[in-house]
Parts: sequence; C-alpha cells; structure tokens
Amino acid sequence: MGWFSKDKNTDKTPAAAPKKAGELDGPAFLALVQQEFNKAGLKHRTGTAGKLQYIELSFSGDNTNVIVRVITTHDGSEFKVMTEDFGRFPPEKIPDAYVLANHLCRKFKFAKFTVDDDGDICAQWDMPDNVPADAVGRVITEVVLRLFNIVDDAYPETMKAIWS
Repeated sequence: MGWFSKDKNTDKTPAAAPKKAGELDGPAFLALVQQEFNKAGLKHRTGTAGKLQYIELSFSGDNTNVIVRVITTHDGSEFKVMTEDFGRFPPEKIPDAYVLANHLCRKFKFAKFTVDDDGDICAQWDMPDNVPADAVGRVITEVVLRLFNIVDDAYPETMKAIWS
C-alpha cells in the first residue's frame, strides 16, 4: 500500500505546507499583525492610501517620537515596515545625508536608511516573504519594536549631521 492508496483509511492527502507570509493577501497579512499588536497591547490605527493598506503605530523614545507603519498592497504582493521621515536635511546638506544613511545602514545591519530628493531621511525593514503565516504577527511586532529602537538610537547622529 502506497501513501496515496485508497485501501482502508488511507485516502487522506498529505497536509498542505503552512502558508508563508508571501502567500497571504494584504487583508489577511494585516489581520494577523493587528491580532498580535492587540495581544501585545500596542495601540495602532489602520488606514489606506491608494492601493496600499497600513497599520500605523506611534512611539515616544528617549531621543525622539517615531511613527512606524506596516504597509502592504491589497493583493499581498509587497509588504514592509517603515518609519515616517524623522529628519529633513537642507538642500546644501543632502550629500551629508547620503553619507549618514550609508553609515547608519552599516551600523544597524537590518535596517535600511534612505534619503529622498527633498532630503527627508527614513528607515525601513523589508520583511522576508518566507516567514510562516502563523509567525507573521510575532515577527512583525518584533521588527516594529526593533526599528523604533534603531531610529531612536540613530536620531542624535541625524540631528548632529543636520545642524552641524
């Protein structure tokens, strides 16, 4: 008798592999994250912007206040965790902003710091899509908290680069 044999009580097919984060649609992904935020007592709000859906959290740290968003598309094809801009470089200091962003990327290995054309700096953390669906909420909660702490630690250096 083989594994897929119809003899006796063996007509069961093997269990499907657990869904991964990359296989979830946007609403399902955000529901898992929101459920974990509720368990952790993290106050948050939800919203939409065009094709994007997000959960937004506000944190107050030792050095700054930071808004962190968990963002996904409706179909779940993209998702990430990113902060709102936490500093703006004047046009003449944008080259310094790029140097600082590179320095912060090296210092904080898992966060990615970016500077836009207007000189705004923010941080993000790209979520791997192979996280098991049942762990998505826990992983995102940890990522959100880590990203907040990283930005809070990076803030003094950012302000020094802006104002020096």
